[in-house]
Amino acid sequence: LSNQATKDYVFDIDRFTSFEGNTGPYVLYTIARINSILKKYSDTCENTESGEILPSSAEPEKTLMLALSRYSDVMLTCFEELAPHKICAYIYELSNALNHFYHETKILSEENEEQKASWIALLRLAMTRNSPKSPCPTGLIYVNISVMEPWRLLKPTKKPRL
Repeated sequence: LSNQATKDYVFDIDRFTSFEGNTGPYVLYTIARINSILKKYSDTCENTESGEILPSSAEPEKTLMLALSRYSDVMLTCFEELAPHKICAYIYELSNALNHFYHETKILSEENEEQKASWIALLRLAMTRNSPKSPCPTGLIYVNISVMEPWRLLKPTKKPRL
């Protein structure tokens, strides 16, 4: 789905199952990572009400905010052009912004509770299930990819029989 429907492509199982780059597993891993932060926050904080999203204080936060703000325009363009591959491109861009924000921002260890609540509200905006305003899960639903809740990798206890 990440390729334009009118173009040819070569199916490469190793590329499409990689956890790096523009792949489904990369996007699903990002969703799992952000959902883990949201769960830890709700498990450890007394006040789990959504905070107000404050103006960005750093480049990764601003990049994420800008990516989130493009959601409606991207969906409209995809509909008008009948181009589902643009949804995939947007979700990949948003996943990159989420990962960059996650790596550069110590969300759960932030001492300023108002700032922490703002960051959590920003992540919730990206991740809220069944919300037409939520880019990650909703965008994936539009291209027929479901997100399991919680998404976990299970290690088999026995080798599979062949």
